[in-house]
Amino acid sequence: MTDADDRPTGVVTSPPPPWHAPDRTGGSGAGDAETVPAGSDTDAHAAPKETTPGQTTWIASGRSRGTLIRRAIAVSAVVVGAAVVFTTAAAYADAALRGDEILAGVRMGPVDLGGKTADEARQAISEYAETLLGTPVPVTVEDTDIQVDPRQFGYSVDVDTAVDAAMSVGRSGWPLARGWDWFSERDIAVPLLIDEDVLHGQISSIQFSGKIEPVEPQVSVEDGEFVFDDPVTGHDIILDDARTRLTDAIVHNPHPRVRFPVADIPTRFSAEDARAAADAAQSMRGRPIHVELAGLAAADLSAGGVDDMIGGIAGPDTFEVGIDDESLRKGMEELLGKVGTPTVDAAFDLTDGTIRYVEGTPGYGCCVPGSAAQLEQALSSGAKSVTLQPGEKPPKLTVADLKAMGPLQKLSEFTTHHKCCEARVENIHKAADMIRSDIVMPGEQYSLNDALGGPRKKRDGWVLAPSIADGAHTMSAGGGISQVATTTYNALFYAGVQVDQHKAHSQYFTRYPKGREATLGYPYPDLKFTNDTPGPLVIWTSYTDTSVTVSMWGTPDGRVVTESEPKMGHRGSCTTVDIVRTITWPDGRQKEEHVDTEYQHGGPCVADKPAADAGRSGKSGSNTD
Repeated sequence: MTDADDRPTGVVTSPPPPWHAPDRTGGSGAGDAETVPAGSDTDAHAAPKETTPGQTTWIASGRSRGTLIRRAIAVSAVVVGAAVVFTTAAAYADAALRGDEILAGVRMGPVDLGGKTADEARQAISEYAETLLGTPVPVTVEDTDIQVDPRQFGYSVDVDTAVDAAMSVGRSGWPLARGWDWFSERDIAVPLLIDEDVLHGQISSIQFSGKIEPVEPQVSVEDGEFVFDDPVTGHDIILDDARTRLTDAIVHNPHPRVRFPVADIPTRFSAEDARAAADAAQSMRGRPIHVELAGLAAADLSAGGVDDMIGGIAGPDTFEVGIDDESLRKGMEELLGKVGTPTVDAAFDLTDGTIRYVEGTPGYGCCVPGSAAQLEQALSSGAKSVTLQPGEKPPKLTVADLKAMGPLQKLSEFTTHHKCCEARVENIHKAADMIRSDIVMPGEQYSLNDALGGPRKKRDGWVLAPSIADGAHTMSAGGGISQVATTTYNALFYAGVQVDQHKAHSQYFTRYPKGREATLGYPYPDLKFTNDTPGPLVIWTSYTDTSVTVSMWGTPDGRVVTESEPKMGHRGSCTTVDIVRTITWPDGRQKEEHVDTEYQHGGPCVADKPAADAGRSGKSGSNTD
C-alpha cells in the first residue's frame, strides 16, 4: 500500500456523484473509510484511499465538501442556462427567419412539413390523407375477412385544421418550452373527422357467418289464443370497440389488420315478461268494434281484424302486449283502403352522377299519434265503437337515414337501345320512373314485378304494346317493360349482385345481348335479386327517346366480375347460349355461375335434355318484350 501523495489524484473505481456522502459509520465489511469532521477546512487536495484491494472510496481531503458542491452546482447552472438561452434564442430566430413557413422538425407521420408554406403543407397533407383514406383497412370478424374503405365508413381528414396546427407549432407558449420543442422533432396528429351515424350504420351492416340479430320475445294471437316465440340472443360486433380499433388503424400507414370484437347480445326482455304482458291484455282479444276515421271513412273491424293487430311491443324499459301505431295503420288500410294521401320517403337523386338527397313529404291518413292506445282503451272497456282522428303520416325514410347509410359509389351501369316513339316506349319510361331510386337493404330480396305494382292493367296507366304469349306475338298492357328488366339484369350482372330468378325471352331480339337478358310476366317470369353487398343498393334509371340506362349504386367490397365469351350450341330446333359469370373477391374467393339460355325458332325446343333442366332460362312462356 503506497502513500496517498504517490497516487494519481481523482482516480477511483465506480466514483459516486459529488453529493455522495462518505461512509461515516467507522467501517464496514469492506474496510474502514477515513472521515472528515463536519465544517473542517483541510488541505486543498481530494484523493481516493484504497481500503481493500480493487475498491476505492471517494474521500474529501482538501476543501470542504460543501464548497465543492456549491461550485459544481454553479458550473452546471451556467451550462444549463447557456443551453436554454441558446435553444430558446434559436427557436425564436427560426420562427423569425421562416416567417410564413412551418418551423423545422414539424412532421405528420412520415411527412416532413418543416420549411413548407401553408399551401405546400396543404398539398402534402392532402396527399398523405389520400394515402390513409384511399387504402382499405383489412378487417377480420370471427372467420370472415373484409376490406373496409375508410371513406365509406364516414372518415375524412380535416386538412385545414392540420395545416393550422403545423403552422402554430413553436410560435407561442412559454419560452423555455419553445426552446425545448425547437430542439426536438414535433409530430402533429392526423385530425380525423368521423360521421358517427355513417360509421355505426356501416359497422352494423357487416355480415359474417356468426352474426345473429337479437330478437325480443314475440307475441301474437292465433285462433283467438296468444302464442309466443322465445327471445333470441344476438351475436354481433361490439360497436364502440370496433370504432376505436378502426380509428387507430386508419392513422397508421400501412394499415394494420384489425379484428373487430364480437359478443353475445342479450335481449332486454324474457319469455316470462311476454307472458305476463299477454295476461294483462286478455280483455282486448276477440272484440269486434265499429271504427270511424273522422271525415274520411268508417267500417266495422272484426274480431279477427282486432286480433291481427295485437302483438308484442318492446319499449325502452317495458314489454307490453297491445296494438301499436304501425299495426293500426296497416289494419285500417286493409279495412278502409288507402284513404287520404300517401307518404313519400326521402330519396337519392343521382342525376349526372352527383349524389343529392331529396327530402320526403308526409302523407295524411290513419292516424294521429296515440290512436292505438285509444283503440286499446275502447276494446278493454267493451265499447261498441270508436272515432279515430286522421293525421299526418311521416315518411319512413328521412334524409338523415339516407346519410347514415354512407356514401355511395357507382358499382355498374348498362344501357340498351330501342326505336323512338313506339307505344312500348311509354311503358319503358313508366317502368323506369317507378323503380328509380329504389333502395334494397343488405340481405333484402327485390322483386321487379312487385316494384312495378303487380299485374299491368290499362287502368293503371300501362298502354297496349307488342308482347309474346306462349311463343306467339300479341298485344298486352305493359308491353316493352322487358327492356327495363333486361337492362336491370345486366346492371346486376356486372355489379356481381346475387340474381335469384330471371328468364330470358323465348325468342331472340337483336336489341338485347344474346344470352344475357330478362323478360317479365305476372306472376312469372320475374326478375328477383338479393343485395349481398355490404351496404344498401340503390337502383337509378334514366332514359332518352331511344335508350334506357340502369345503374347500381352501393358500397363496393372489391369484388371483380368477369364473363366468358358466349358458347353457342343447338338443341333440336333451338339455339342455346352458355355464358359463365365469375365473381372474385379480394380474399381470393371465387364464384362461377352458368347462365344458360334457349331461343326458339318458330316452335318449342326438342325435349332432349334431362327433366331436371326444365327450369333453365329461355323456356317458352308468357312474357313482354
